[in-house]
Amino acid sequence: MTNRKDWQTSVSVYAYGFSAELMESYSKSGINYIELTAGDYSIYDGYTQKADEIFNTAKQNGVTIRSIHLPFSPFKEIDPAHLEKGVRNKFLEIQKPILYAAAKSGIEIAVIHPSGEPYREENRPTHLANSIECLSELQLLAKENGIKLAVENLPRTCIGRDSFDMLKIFEAIPEAFACFDANHSLKENNVDLIHALGERIITLHISDYDFIDERHLFPGEGKNCWQNIMKALEEVNYNGTWNYEVKNGLSHPAEKFKQNHNNLLNGTIK
Repeated sequence: MTNRKDWQTSVSVYAYGFSAELMESYSKSGINYIELTAGDYSIYDGYTQKADEIFNTAKQNGVTIRSIHLPFSPFKEIDPAHLEKGVRNKFLEIQKPILYAAAKSGIEIAVIHPSGEPYREENRPTHLANSIECLSELQLLAKENGIKLAVENLPRTCIGRDSFDMLKIFEAIPEAFACFDANHSLKENNVDLIHALGERIITLHISDYDFIDERHLFPGEGKNCWQNIMKALEEVNYNGTWNYEVKNGLSHPAEKFKQNHNNLLNGTIK
């Protein structure tokens, strides 16, 4: 069983907002890890040529880029579970060079969405099979390059919306890992999902919500029972960082993330 006090504070930082100055402010506030992230794949334009520079800039300012969140939109263009093969092929075409560059720069984990949406219920088995096919190919590249692929649980009609979907993916791709997002589970209790994913969880997306839809609020602003979530993560031996993925993350000072994490650890936030 791990200890929550060992989970260092981390923040998801959009690639367009990355700077040496931001890294320095994080480091001075005791935040020594980030996830580099993007939604639309256009945000990573030029990343493959600058991956080493970005990683080293962070490192020189006291911050390690532990993970990269691979792009997942627009859904109509890049979706690993899409019914159209051309969209699935473009998904792989976009992801592969980013994954390769991230691995070569020294990043340990690549987070991936297993699908876009919306999906019709009757098509879910086909979407799941398509997702597994694409993620299997990415997993091979990840293994070849020494980076861990972490599949993220998702909300609403997405593939990965519950432990059934997630475990089907891991049954087919046993070497893949999980990214647990604390504001995505709309069909299942977060504690139950954590226990189902178990030691596959190697990274987190921490934010709060209202159990109606994802909101990406700071912990304590929604309905999550955070002490129970942390206890469950300890029980499955989670030993990564406490990585925040909140709305308008770049607009919040580093101290806010650090204080929120301290309030979780001392029990001020239940």
